[in-house]
Amino acid sequence: MMEINSILKNISIEEISYEGYGVNRQFDKPIFVLNGITNEVVDVKIIQKGSKFYLAEIINFINKSLKRTEINNQELYKSGSASLMHLAYNEQLNFKNEIIEKLFKRNNNYEIKNRIISSISEWNYRNKITFQINIKSNKIECGFYEKCSHNIVVQKSLDLVIPSVKKVSESISRIFNTDNKEIIEWTKQINLQNITIQGSIYGSETFVVFNVLNDLNNKEIIDYIYKQTNDLNTNFVVSVVEKNLVVIKKSYIYHNSTIEHNFDNLIFKLDYNTFYQVNEAQMHNMFVWIKNKIKELNFTKNTLLDTYAGVGIIGMILSSEFKEVTSIEITKSALESFNKNKTLNNLNNIEMVIDNTHNFLKNTNKNFDLIVFDPPRNGLDNETIKLTAGKNVKNIVYVSCNPRTLSRDLIEFDKYGYVIQDVQTFDMFPQTPHIETVVIIQKRK
Repeated sequence: MMEINSILKNISIEEISYEGYGVNRQFDKPIFVLNGITNEVVDVKIIQKGSKFYLAEIINFINKSLKRTEINNQELYKSGSASLMHLAYNEQLNFKNEIIEKLFKRNNNYEIKNRIISSISEWNYRNKITFQINIKSNKIECGFYEKCSHNIVVQKSLDLVIPSVKKVSESISRIFNTDNKEIIEWTKQINLQNITIQGSIYGSETFVVFNVLNDLNNKEIIDYIYKQTNDLNTNFVVSVVEKNLVVIKKSYIYHNSTIEHNFDNLIFKLDYNTFYQVNEAQMHNMFVWIKNKIKELNFTKNTLLDTYAGVGIIGMILSSEFKEVTSIEITKSALESFNKNKTLNNLNNIEMVIDNTHNFLKNTNKNFDLIVFDPPRNGLDNETIKLTAGKNVKNIVYVSCNPRTLSRDLIEFDKYGYVIQDVQTFDMFPQTPHIETVVIIQKRK
């Protein structure tokens, strides 16, 4: 049994885990090695001890992998925001292919034929980032969390984000990594938790969202920050949230506008609180793939059900393929944005119902030719899958950001006679181990 700060010499990295850690299994518990690559031999120091694992960092290389690439941004590397950046990009894609292929072969007895579709941009692809905030020695720290800790690493270069967001983010980082007494006092008074900056590759408008716990008058300080950023296209929001940082109690919007996103001939104008994929160019590739697959499938295309719809973007994109589209979303505030974008794009065959997917499927009398599932990371519950099968829905598109829960749910669908027709993975998040997967499943005839 090892303790924290124990040094282990000449250990071999046997594989890379789903989370992107190097793995060694020769001791009483697995050792997960930060930034380790398969077949490397290294000396490590234990930095964390769990009931079922050890976490270690590399202190010396005995045998370094040729797959390892040069690190040009040490601050980003130190954070947990780009945990595969030590791996050459093509090797990142190979790693993600291998993860999906092994998972589907083992759990679903399915051999994936399609390689992952690489991102158009390996860097500068994100339209959104979040700075964490801490006050230390009466000075604000504004940056990303360090790997496996809540220590903050101030970022000198923001290599993951698109140019418009990068420009504003650099200004915000400069303003808040400061000893300015007014900024520090305001940060303390409002109990500032984090700052999110978001934009779009299709325009110069950006939002800067301050998530705070205390409701105070902010206009004077926001005006000061606005002048310091020196960007007329920046809109500011102070969002008063619960301690869980999820529930918004009240929002104050300054210099109000919307961010414009495009998909072919469709325009989406979205506010600061709307979920949208962070890699817009790759999202376009994914939706084109889905749309083309639906065109290829031989079935009657009358009715589409778009679940976990957000503001209904997938449903709107696919509405040209169906006579009638129903989008289901549990968040009431999504309806206003849905209606604005429906009108903006002159779409007359789509409606939104505010409900959760399970309840809607349980109570509706409608029949659907195809359902799109795009659930959160925890996937679908078994009752929703059972209800779907009970509606005799023959065609399903399942979009997932978590291969494990996707594979689990496909096992459940199989019990009701559904078979996998196609699987395509997309590298939506270069430099990270995250994988976006789309699966086409159909009911056996």
